[in-house]
Amino acid sequence: MSPPASTITAYSGILHDDAYKFYAAWRTAFEEAAVTAGFFSHYTNETYCPTRIETDAYTISQAKLQVDKIRNDAKYSTDGYAGDALEQRLTTVKRLEQDFTRKFLDEYIAESLAALRVQAKAFLFNSLTPILQQVIGSHASPFTLWAALMARHEAGTRDPMILFASLTQLKYSEDISAETRFTTLDDQINLIETATLPANADALTAREGHVKTFELFRTLFYSNAFAANKDVWDAVCQLQFKAREDGSECTPTAIKATIRHTLNIASRRNLILSDQGSGDSESRRRQVAAAATYTTPPTALYATPSTTHPPPTYTAAAAPSYESLPRWAHSNCHNHPFNSCFYCGSPEHRLPDCRTMRDDDSRNRIRAGVPKHVVDTHCRRKRASSRKIMDDHTQHHRRDHDDYDDNHGNNQ
Repeated sequence: MSPPASTITAYSGILHDDAYKFYAAWRTAFEEAAVTAGFFSHYTNETYCPTRIETDAYTISQAKLQVDKIRNDAKYSTDGYAGDALEQRLTTVKRLEQDFTRKFLDEYIAESLAALRVQAKAFLFNSLTPILQQVIGSHASPFTLWAALMARHEAGTRDPMILFASLTQLKYSEDISAETRFTTLDDQINLIETATLPANADALTAREGHVKTFELFRTLFYSNAFAANKDVWDAVCQLQFKAREDGSECTPTAIKATIRHTLNIASRRNLILSDQGSGDSESRRRQVAAAATYTTPPTALYATPSTTHPPPTYTAAAAPSYESLPRWAHSNCHNHPFNSCFYCGSPEHRLPDCRTMRDDDSRNRIRAGVPKHVVDTHCRRKRASSRKIMDDHTQHHRRDHDDYDDNHGNNQ
């Protein structure tokens, strides 16, 4: 009896296009999806068989055995046997039952596993872009396909900076045995060792090797110290990827320069946006965009063996981009980046004239994420201005009340 056909689960997530910068995100998303679909163990264990298949196979085999006994009564009959002959006959019948059950289990499990592995392989294969599907080729099982992908991206091809950052996150806990943690640590360290081995390692003297080692330490520690800053991390990763593509080395000096430039850009952007509480004018937005735009590619930050490029410069004529908007800006501002209110997103007015923000401030329900200094700058300035205008005008209603009180309510 063939196992019942099961519904094929389709993968719907991040596709892997063979670029390392997308590999980590793809693997995280894929592993979560594969675990949910029940396929992941097929990639890491070549002989994996779900318990439910074995349980179903045994249950069905016992029912099939009873049917076979009815159809082949003479094959299992013990009639006419007595004494030692009966004992021998019972042993023979038991062996026949076991042989029948074992054969059925082997056939059923083999068919079920074959169908399940086809689905698991298709699930993994469909998570790759068509180009990578052609490159990776065909594989007989999900286990070999997964192994090929891991060898392509894990076997010494990963950037040491990223490996080191992940290595520092590996900590012992009671949920994981010490031996398991040692194994994981050794694997990560071996990957770093392979990834950082210089091409001319055999030609290096002991002193040169020592210098290279500590240059690597500087690079790793510089990068890891600023890993919490997403802008810095992305910039350093881009520098590493570009250096690897060009076959050059990413030096500690280049790492430090990249970190400094990234932080300086962020600082300039924050200063501009904090001026008068926000970037509410078109000229200020252009300044912010210019502060975040290179006139030359960031790749000029690192040195190659043959030449050293000058540090990048910035242009004030750079085209504005969405990076010029403050993070707390209303989502509608992306449709009108230069002609809308950061607070409510209306293209009819700018932030200093936003009645919605002033109304929300008076009711203590300012939109989440809007900095307090922005609200204070604009709303309190308006309130102070309104009071000043009121005080500068003749207060006729006050004089009328005073006259009324002076005459004790009697008109003269």
